[in-house]
Amino acid sequence: MITKERGVKTLLAVGGIATILGAIDPLEGSLLILPGSLLVMLAAIIGKEGKAITRYRTWTFILILIGVAAMWGMTATGGIGGDTGISMWWGLLIVPYLIGLPMALWGPGLPRWAYWAGLVPGWWYLALAALISGDAGGIGNEASKSIVPFVVVVGIAVIAGCGWRLAKIVNSER
Repeated sequence: MITKERGVKTLLAVGGIATILGAIDPLEGSLLILPGSLLVMLAAIIGKEGKAITRYRTWTFILILIGVAAMWGMTATGGIGGDTGISMWWGLLIVPYLIGLPMALWGPGLPRWAYWAGLVPGWWYLALAALISGDAGGIGNEASKSIVPFVVVVGIAVIAGCGWRLAKIVNSER
């Protein structure tokens, strides 16, 4: 028999897995991250989480929604900078996504496995930053190298946030 509690845990698990898997490639993965963060938000609302957790997950979803919409909109118009004639400053519209994604990965009330799994995208972002800045295989050009600081900050934020949540879980079990 499916209970409300089991349904909420399922929403949380499916949303968490989708968000973590999507975080491996934040552009194409946004097709997983956006619905994943929506499912996590719905789990908080349906599960009658506290107001603080529900508000946190709602704002996380809104930030991701704004950033993903901006990112896909700019991609649809041919991108920004270079020969496009669109200023690189329009890239600031993606910042809510860069804030919301780490928030989704270390958010309150997730199971322990989600924080462990959330470390993977964090380390992956640091590896990507090293590859881009080192111009491994000729993949990095000047435009891609300009995003390295953002990738490093997001990677460190994800690792620190997940590590902090795991430390709180371990301390609460003592």
